[in-house]
Amino acid sequence: MRVCSTPGTGQRTKLVNNYVAITLTQVNSEAIALSQRFGLDLTKTLAVLLGTSANNGQLRMNFANKVLQGDTEPGFTIDLAHKDLSLILGAAHASHVPMPVAAAVFESYSQARANGCGGNDFSAMADAVCDLARIPRARVPRGWKPA
Repeated sequence: MRVCSTPGTGQRTKLVNNYVAITLTQVNSEAIALSQRFGLDLTKTLAVLLGTSANNGQLRMNFANKVLQGDTEPGFTIDLAHKDLSLILGAAHASHVPMPVAAAVFESYSQARANGCGGNDFSAMADAVCDLARIPRARVPRGWKPA
């Protein structure tokens, strides 16, 4: 079964998918930084997030297996996410679709790049947000897996 059939549909669908994935990465990063600032137990907070409607694939897969384990080796870099956000915003503007959240996330990725994090995995936005807030980077205990 072909999901995307007309010319350009696949590319546009990829932009929509990447918009959600990149934006969720920013939201997850801010939530984790906030939990760190509140002094919450990270594993208990994650159990709540993963067990409620706040659950999302970025948190369950990318964060649990990458940045929260201390692994920022790129799968998909902050630089690439920034480039995709630029394409997303350009396409949205051309289509007359306001995207204020995308614009804010774009600026957050711009800041992470300016701070030298562009080559890191985009889950490392969690580290960038914690660094900006001057709080310890969030890490789960060795061997932790999402329930």
